[in-house]
Amino acid sequence: MENLIRAEFYRMRCRPWGVIVMAATLLFGVVVILFAEAIRPPEWGNCTSMFESLSSLPIFGMFYGAWCAEIASSRVNKLDILKNEAVFGIPRWQMVLSRLSTATLIGCTMALMLVVSSVLLAFLFLPGKEALPQLAANLLVEFLVALPLWVACASLYLCLKLLFASDLVAVFVLFLYQFLLWPILGAWSLLDPKAWVMKLLCTLHLMTPFWGKGVDITETNLGLSVSVKNGFIMPSPLYCWALGLGWIVFTTVVSVWALRRRELR
Repeated sequence: MENLIRAEFYRMRCRPWGVIVMAATLLFGVVVILFAEAIRPPEWGNCTSMFESLSSLPIFGMFYGAWCAEIASSRVNKLDILKNEAVFGIPRWQMVLSRLSTATLIGCTMALMLVVSSVLLAFLFLPGKEALPQLAANLLVEFLVALPLWVACASLYLCLKLLFASDLVAVFVLFLYQFLLWPILGAWSLLDPKAWVMKLLCTLHLMTPFWGKGVDITETNLGLSVSVKNGFIMPSPLYCWALGLGWIVFTTVVSVWALRRRELR
């Protein structure tokens, strides 16, 4: 298992542009937030205000989780690599978990880089430096709560890549599930409280923990207006970890099953 992870990182070092672009986008986002705070008056543009903005970032980790999985599994000759691993007698579950572990390590590295760069830039350019240790600790806790959800998203993407022959189809299905299905389930479960199946599906959806205030449904002259309330509030850490680990186990089992169905000779 360790050798497989090392091999994945070696292949990644040979094709580093995905990681470089990912790190660049994260740093660019931090710089933009820093600049937006720096041009405000000191009583508003300070370290506390900057980290309040950064606290909304965990939801973007769902996108970056899939990106990390793509980096860990994207190869020009990925089917040949799977065949070579099968020839050497490597179990299918190790093939799946090695790529998921690689994606997780990449994501954790990026999250740590984000926190460190935010602390350094805020320390250099913004007032209110005395609150930085507590602010950084709070941000790390938020990232830790969201970590299993990010890994679950990466695992779901790897699963879809094994279920579908086309990576583009896998991306499309993931997009439909993450960004279109959840609002439908959330609105349906609130419009029809007796629809317990929809409420259950909404509870088990990976995006639900990021919308702590739920869906706001109000009646207007034109009918019902459905919108998501402002604010990203992470719910119970136990719920996030249970939901994330449940999805990781489920998608890993499906991935191993899909890989065993393939002829890797």
